[in-house]
Order: sequence, then structure tokens, then C-alpha cells
Amino acid sequence: LELLVKCGCTDDEVRLVRLLLSNTKLRVNVNGTMSVEFQSFLGAFQGDCLSGCLFTLVLAGALCDLRALLAIELDRPLLPITDSGFPLDTEYADDVDFNDEDEENLRILLPLATEVLNDWNLFVNEDKTDFTHVCLAKASEKDENGKKLAGNESWRKSITLGSMLCSKEDITRRICLGYSASTNTTRHGARRYLSRRDSFCMKHS
Repeated sequence: LELLVKCGCTDDEVRLVRLLLSNTKLRVNVNGTMSVEFQSFLGAFQGDCLSGCLFTLVLAGALCDLRALLAIELDRPLLPITDSGFPLDTEYADDVDFNDEDEENLRILLPLATEVLNDWNLFVNEDKTDFTHVCLAKASEKDENGKKLAGNESWRKSITLGSMLCSKEDITRRICLGYSASTNTTRHGARRYLSRRDSFCMKHS
């Protein structure tokens, strides 16, 4: 709620959000079995139009604190962009990517990010954190199997913020996903059509 005030929300708007968050009750589904209802006093919740906005606001607040710390610890600019226009962090939904020319800086950054976000009740799964080296291989470079590296660098199939880093690989992947979804939809639609036709015939037999 303090973030809402900092963002310029009026007293009425803050009171409205407080009312919407009050008396929040949850149940947990474990293997098809629902828990007893309990009241929750922590976090932004999923399932309504307000939750996504509040989560984005909380994440933005946490990242502001983290950037301030990184400006001291790693001498990164407070605004996450270099003089040449290179973005130092990017976000989408609950995914955050940090960029740097030195991998060691990113390895130092990870525990700092975990600590700061934890203070905001946001949790980093370090086991799912990947370090991706983006570079263009020379025409003469080959991998351990003797395969040409140029155009086949490992980063091309790395997914960041829901998309592959290589546009060609990402487009190919999305075409495959779209074709698969279309095929499933067509089959599902055909099954529905046949079932309706059978039902129609039964009614008129």
C-alpha cells in the first residue's frame, strides 16, 4: 500500500485496494483434495484482475531496491541501461533477466537479488537460474564433435522471457507449437462434429 502512495494514488484508491485485499481467504488443492479454508495476510494473489497489477507493482519496487544495491556493489548504473543503450535487466510477468559483459558479475548478483527480493516476499529459485553466454562464433570455430559453431551457438536455443534468443529458432519453434495446437483443435472439432451428427441421427431414427 505504501507503494501505491509513492506512485501517486489518492487516499480513496488506497482505501479501495485495502478493502479488496482484506479478509482474503484461500484453500489449497493437493492431489485433488481441498484443504480447509484459511485467511492469508501476505502477498498478492492470483485469480482476479487486481492481482497482476499489484504483483507488477511489488516486483517493480523490489527491483528499484536491488538496482540501488547493485549500483553500490557492482557499480552498475541506477537506471538499468548503459551509455550505449544496452539493457542491463529485462522483465516480463514474473521472469527477470540480468545482462552483463562479465559472467562473474552476474554470479555475484544472484545471491544479492535473492536476498533483496526475499525482503519483499518474492522468492528466487536459484536452481532454475541459467547463465547464458551470448556470442558469435568465428567461421573457423568448431565444437567438440567437429561441428561448425557459427550459426549453431548454444545460446540460439536458450529461452528468455518466453522467447528464444535466436529469432530464426524462435519462429521455427512457434510454427511447430502453432501447428500442434491447430492439429489438436481440428481433431477436437472433428470429434465434436461427429458426436453432434450421431446425436442428430439418433433423434431422427
